[in-house]
Amino acid sequence: MSATTSALPVRAAHDSSSGSCSSLPEPWLDPTTDDRALLSQVAEWYQRCLVADGGAQQSLARRGLVHPELLTTFGWGFADRRLGALLPGPKTHAGKALRARLQQLGLLRESGHGHFNGSLTLPIYDAAGALIDIYGRKATRNLVRGTELHCYLSAPADRRGVFNAAGLSGTDTVILTDSPLNALSFWSARLRNVTCTWHEQATIGDDLVATLTESTASRVVLAFRNTKQGVTHGEAVASRLTQAGLEVLALTFPANRDANDVLLRSGPAQLVVLVQERLSRSGTTMTFPVLAREDQPSPLHAEVNGKPPEEEDVRAAAEAELPPPAPIVEQTTPEERSSEQAALDLSQDLHFTFDDRHYRVRGLGQNLSLQHLKINLRVCRDGLFHVTLLDLYSATQRKMLIREAADELHVLEEQIKRDLGALLQQLETLQEQHVASVLKPAVPQPLDVTGPERDQALALLHDPKLLHRVAGDYERCGLVGEAANKQLCYLACVSRLLDQPLAVLIQSSSAAGKTTLMDHTLALMPPETVLRYSALTGQSLYYMGQQELRHKIFAVAEEQGVTEASYALKLLQSDGHLRIASAGKDQHTGRHSTQQYEVEGPVMMFLTTTAETPDGELQNRCLTLRVNESPEQTAAIHALQRARYTLEGPTSTAHVDPVRRTHQNAQRLLKRYRVVIPWAERLTFRRDQTRMRRDHEKYLTLIAAVTLLYQYQRKRIQDPAGQPCVVATLDDVELAGRLTCEAFGQCLDALMPETRQLLMLLDDHITQRAAREQRPRLQVRFKQRELREALGWSDFSLRTHLARLVELEYVLAYRTGRGNEREYELLYDGQGRHGERFQLGIIPTKELAQGEVR
Repeated sequence: MSATTSALPVRAAHDSSSGSCSSLPEPWLDPTTDDRALLSQVAEWYQRCLVADGGAQQSLARRGLVHPELLTTFGWGFADRRLGALLPGPKTHAGKALRARLQQLGLLRESGHGHFNGSLTLPIYDAAGALIDIYGRKATRNLVRGTELHCYLSAPADRRGVFNAAGLSGTDTVILTDSPLNALSFWSARLRNVTCTWHEQATIGDDLVATLTESTASRVVLAFRNTKQGVTHGEAVASRLTQAGLEVLALTFPANRDANDVLLRSGPAQLVVLVQERLSRSGTTMTFPVLAREDQPSPLHAEVNGKPPEEEDVRAAAEAELPPPAPIVEQTTPEERSSEQAALDLSQDLHFTFDDRHYRVRGLGQNLSLQHLKINLRVCRDGLFHVTLLDLYSATQRKMLIREAADELHVLEEQIKRDLGALLQQLETLQEQHVASVLKPAVPQPLDVTGPERDQALALLHDPKLLHRVAGDYERCGLVGEAANKQLCYLACVSRLLDQPLAVLIQSSSAAGKTTLMDHTLALMPPETVLRYSALTGQSLYYMGQQELRHKIFAVAEEQGVTEASYALKLLQSDGHLRIASAGKDQHTGRHSTQQYEVEGPVMMFLTTTAETPDGELQNRCLTLRVNESPEQTAAIHALQRARYTLEGPTSTAHVDPVRRTHQNAQRLLKRYRVVIPWAERLTFRRDQTRMRRDHEKYLTLIAAVTLLYQYQRKRIQDPAGQPCVVATLDDVELAGRLTCEAFGQCLDALMPETRQLLMLLDDHITQRAAREQRPRLQVRFKQRELREALGWSDFSLRTHLARLVELEYVLAYRTGRGNEREYELLYDGQGRHGERFQLGIIPTKELAQGEVR
């Protein structure tokens, strides 16, 4: 408004610690104007104080009222305790007159202090838009005990005015609250058709009733605080509105809560949900008088005094959006439970509905024991809710939940009790299924090989030179040399399908390539058949799934990683199964009892080591392979490494994945068969040491592994029990024999020249004597004296080099029973004269062919 010549300026504000109004322009208060105009001037001054006071704005933000249009739409202000200090002096004529007018209006008290000091102020207008009153709400929390939070200029009986009269036109439904702050909570949720009654009113004012009846509204939704006083007040207001011909519906908030509490705790969307749920139960809908403009700033980004509101306030003032409907598990009986419940994801929320009561369950999937049923449970009804953490198996916690939920939802305790009973039954079923699925080991299923990939795999399995191709494919994948070791490792992995698989221990010095050999071998095997670990604890094997290791490849990077579990590994390799008895709690009774854990094999073990003397008992159960550490092998590896950095390097490795995939698919097509060796009874092996008993079994298993790999090229028959078998051929025996020589065999190059010469002379001597006496070489025995006379060697040289041959197991010594006298048997049968490796005691394939069984 414009100032007149009689208007008196308020004294300039002095700087203060708070700085609330020090930068504001001087307000003009005209003591000659009428009461309403003077009241408007003071209200405008309060508004300018609020704009300049960030602390007062934060008090609104703490209430979740941060919408940028709140201040300008409703004229909020702040009485910062300076109005009295800014007036002309009390001893001046003008000061006395102005103070008298303000005291008459109730803005100043007799003490000279402002009536609204420290309060947020809200102008109150009548239906015509004239200012008739001001509402004040204390902005700070640290108040003296007994201080009134709410203040008006008028007495309770004289309070009139219509809050938000502009929002009550053009709608069929009006939301009526019991305070301006609660009304503004709905307004912030974009429910603009809202108004309120005033504090300490016995019922609704006549002017508000008249406004409602004259508007387009036919329905009023009461949203009063859920207290005894609020319910009483609401009943009086509802009675008055009903008499005026308006339909009245009531919202029910949680106990001792109101709309502003819901806004702060659950956000504005929850207020929209409460109103729509209440209207839907009455079979009606609501039309909104004012829709948000497209360019209206989002409350989420609204600034207060140039600063963004606090995170808590932003959450409370978020956009009002309806949450998506949650899936509901309908009420069922125990007999109606189906396997569909087992498919529920227990990491997600579960929803159950019983009449008008909705239950949400969280955390059921974390219960891996049947002794507990701990959940996060929320129950809702008509906008009321109760949330708690509890163990449903605890009677005390159930009783507390029943009592508190019934009180907050305004239902009978018996209803909540019945709900919990049905809920407990359904959750128990879900929990039992979940625990069973967790305890059941996840066994990867083999992939189906079809189409071109199947054709490629079958072509590989039908290749007559399959095992030679295996060695070549290793090299194509980046592993040079080691031809025999490649074939042995590959066949050992194939032996996983047999009842007594092989075990492999690759032994070498550090950085020699033992792990590389194992990695390339495992890469050719189907991933679902490989279990690879860095280390094992002492008891870990006993608690694997019963079928988890059956016919699998069990690989550990270093032998040191299985030191603690070596005993279990030995038993698993020898016996094919493990069994342990352990004390534990019974799942049903909770008492300690002895529980049995069993792990079934057979399993193929794959280990590496750098130790020169590995665990002896573990080593004699394995095929011990030595990596080629020669300079020539190192040079070949260097050449391969350098090739990767040439221009053609990347293209040279492009075929690696297809090669590996073909071998993996071929392995998937291999089937388990019992292998029949027609010449099994004629096969021979060394017998001079007890460890040969295990080595002989490895030799037979190696023959079976070769036959199993070539099963698509071998004859198949049935045993007397009707089970299918695959028949080994002489080629299989010869190939297995050659690889056995590589694994167990010896080389004459390791002998000293004199010792090797003695061995050659001894071999010729025994051959001639066996031919002369017409008996097998192994039945020919000799003494040192016979050799001295036949070979002409000195006693010292003969004893020295013969002792070395005995030590290296080329010659076997027997006691004659006469002092230290010995008889000797030559085990060497003439193999390896040209430096190749050989194994003593294995019958040549040519001899088997002479009496071939058809």
